Amino acid sequence: MPEPGVALAELHRVMRPGALLYVTVPQAWGLHYEPHDYYRYTKYGISHLLREAGFEVAEVRQMGGLFSYFAVRLIDLVVLRGLFPICDRLRLRRGRYRLAALAMLPFNLVFAPLSSMFDRLDPLNAYGWAVLAVRRDGQPAR
Repeated sequence: MPEPGVALAELHRVMRPGALLYVTVPQAWGLHYEPHDYYRYTKYGISHLLREAGFEVAEVRQMGGLFSYFAVRLIDLVVLRGLFPICDRLRLRRGRYRLAALAMLPFNLVFAPLSSMFDRLDPLNAYGWAVLAVRRDGQPAR
């Protein structure tokens, strides 16, 4: 979203006072939704944008961390640079995402719990943020 402040202000406008807004934002992630990949947010940045739009930030929670990021990027590398080119050579278009999910299932079953456990040791590197905000009464700050 090229103008997140504008979008948040519009959300504030259409929501009732006291309504809850749940937002998730990336902090560490490879390029995606190209060419419309605009920002990476810290907990401070997303909180600032929400307050500027007239929301009160009720809670901010870290999603994942360095170890989760590494596990996801490794899976992406295997799938995008390994499995999908093989599917392309075999002219297999339909079902390739299901095949990738099935092929990566053992890896996910092992590394997802381990990476979550190790992420707790490193609170400085977030994969993203989940934020719960409340629409304050009155007008937005902008």
